[in-house]
Amino acid sequence: MTRRFGQAFFVRDEEYNTLMFELHRDLYAYQEWKDRIVEEEMISLPIGHDYYQSEPIYLSTKAIIKDDSTAPMAVLKEDFENQRHTGVSGLELDSLSVDLLTSLVRGDAIRSNPNELATKLDIHRRTVQRRMENLERAGVISRPVCRFPRIWAPPDYFMVLSLLQVEKHKGRVLKAYVEDPHVSLLVKASANRYNVLMCSSFYRMGDHLSWEEQYDQRFPASLRAVKNLYLSPAMTFSIHQQFVSLAYLDQRLKEIRGRKYSPRCSKRDVVPRRGDEFPSESILSEEAQTSRRSPGLRYYGSRGHPHLMHPYENLFI
Repeated sequence: MTRRFGQAFFVRDEEYNTLMFELHRDLYAYQEWKDRIVEEEMISLPIGHDYYQSEPIYLSTKAIIKDDSTAPMAVLKEDFENQRHTGVSGLELDSLSVDLLTSLVRGDAIRSNPNELATKLDIHRRTVQRRMENLERAGVISRPVCRFPRIWAPPDYFMVLSLLQVEKHKGRVLKAYVEDPHVSLLVKASANRYNVLMCSSFYRMGDHLSWEEQYDQRFPASLRAVKNLYLSPAMTFSIHQQFVSLAYLDQRLKEIRGRKYSPRCSKRDVVPRRGDEFPSESILSEEAQTSRRSPGLRYYGSRGHPHLMHPYENLFI
């Protein structure tokens, strides 16, 4: 839809039929985006309405407690070993396939190819290697891994997006969720009565219900309220793991080139300074490697190349 749009699902939740994950620089940028998609007719509005109804949840990437897309691999492996689920996407698995899949998801033996990048960019290999090390050290990118197409859940597994009201023993409850392989995303939230947002994955609905019951018994009176939204693979409308990051880099590159060739700008305008707002600017200079900007959501590559940790500070659902 636009540069800020990353994932979407068909849902039936009261009067709403679509769930979208959006990333914006700040609240004002989100408001501008909403106005623009209406003005440019990027979205169909009901007859007689000049706006579309939504119920957003505002989350900061700085509030992320856990973001681990590799965690559900342990669930898939356990299901395979217990003969509960022995295939994915119509492909029957054996032990070797599961071990290989585990290694790929974790990024074992996956390496970037500086020679290939140097040839493509027409620069020296050592320059590529040094800049990649600077970017990784600054927290702009991470080492390359393979990710599941739906990021937070293996194929054939359904995702559960949960809003939780956690009261007593909050630290212990969150620690348990962080250590649980079913949970791939955990974020502090402020949405009405709820203070935590969680994304988990399961192969069967009954597995999730049993899993919830175990937490109720483990932490009695801690989970005061839970609101679950179940997202099956068939409900997936669109997921593009790198779209927002690539669009952001394209925009920044145009801005940088515009400054570079402007006769009114100085070298200071072209070379980023320490503490600049956007971490991707450290591509231009090693000085920016000390930037401590929050990396945000991590969008890792699936083709053996590291990818930008998401530049925007806020996630909107």
